[in-house]
Amino acid sequence: GNPFINESPEAIKDPNGQLHIAYSANGSWSEQYCLADLRLRKGGDPTYVWDWYKSNGCLFGSNRATMMAGWDPTLHVNGPGHHTFVLLHGDINTSPPAGPRFPSMYHAVAKGTPYSWANRHWYTGTFVWWGDTTYSRANVPGPTSDKGWSLKFFE
Repeated sequence: GNPFINESPEAIKDPNGQLHIAYSANGSWSEQYCLADLRLRKGGDPTYVWDWYKSNGCLFGSNRATMMAGWDPTLHVNGPGHHTFVLLHGDINTSPPAGPRFPSMYHAVAKGTPYSWANRHWYTGTFVWWGDTTYSRANVPGPTSDKGWSLKFFE
């Protein structure tokens, strides 16, 4: 979405060991600010651009129009972004397994509050790994879709 800005990348490995780069998208001054994901295909080369698949919309955001199909917008905050994961011992190789929810942090603006940087605060939430999620793309070399784990965030 507009503005076309991606920032705050954070690497994490899914339960199958595939690398993901979760990031903030759409500019923090916009209510379309959200979290999205890049997933490296199984066996992919992280230095080869076409081995990465981007989520088809926001995975954590407040604007229904920008959300990935099957993901719901936030209920209590607008423009969540600039997240961090809580990893066991701070080690990407010990990222949480699928199943229970694990802690995360992000900043956002409380719904019902004027959307401004002065009203942006830190919040704690949770995330889980969500299996069998397809990311797709068009008009590019190689396969047009990739199925694997994705992230689901909760307030």
